[in-house]
Parts: sequence; C-alpha cells; structure tokens
Amino acid sequence: MDYKKAIKTTQVEPKVQDPNSINIKDLPKGWIVLHKDGSVEDTMTPEEREQYERHFENRRKKMVLDKLKKNMIKYKREDLEKEGYQPEEIDVIIERMLEEQEDESSLNYDTDSCGESDDYESDY
Repeated sequence: MDYKKAIKTTQVEPKVQDPNSINIKDLPKGWIVLHKDGSVEDTMTPEEREQYERHFENRRKKMVLDKLKKNMIKYKREDLEKEGYQPEEIDVIIERMLEEQEDESSLNYDTDSCGESDDYESDY
C-alpha cells in the first residue's frame, strides 16, 4: 500500500483566504471599505448614514445647550447671592425661571425637525 498517496488524498488543505479581501457583510454597521482602486463600499445606506450623522449632531447640540444652561444657573445663583437672597429663595427663583423657559421652549419646539430618536443608542 502506498501510504504517501493515501495521506495526500485524505488530507485536504484548507483554502487560504486572501488577507486583503474583506466581506462587507461581516463588518459592523457604519464601517466602510476602501479598495486599492479608490472605490468605497459602505455598510449603511445614504439615508441611514444621514440619520446617524443627524443623531450625533443633535447629541452634540444638546451637550452644548446643557453646558450653557449649567453656566447660566451658576451665574444667576452668584448674582442672587450678591443681592442678598437666601439659598432657599435662590433655589425657588431658579426653579421658577427654568419652568418658565421650559414652558416657552415646549411651545416653540418642533418635534419633526429636530426630534431625536434613540435608534443608534444600542448599536453604537
């Protein structure tokens, strides 16, 4: 019996995958593939990409507005302390001021144009 021939026929060498080939379906959502010829493959549709970018733009705007709100409250508190108000009175004044602003902003708020959905919270 020819053992050399028997081993060659029973052992099948695995196919070596080209390390430079990438299957777009295996990539996480949001990744892109840049090919050597300059072409680009995207795992998201243009609509999904636009929604994704709008979501993070809205988050950035919210962070800036929260920072401005915090600074406004800090400066208002300092002004009221300089005018001689007690800490309890300051808290009541600031709370009323924030409620008034919240009421005004809810009247002018358009949920369709800048409403934020949490579609991407779990994905990214």
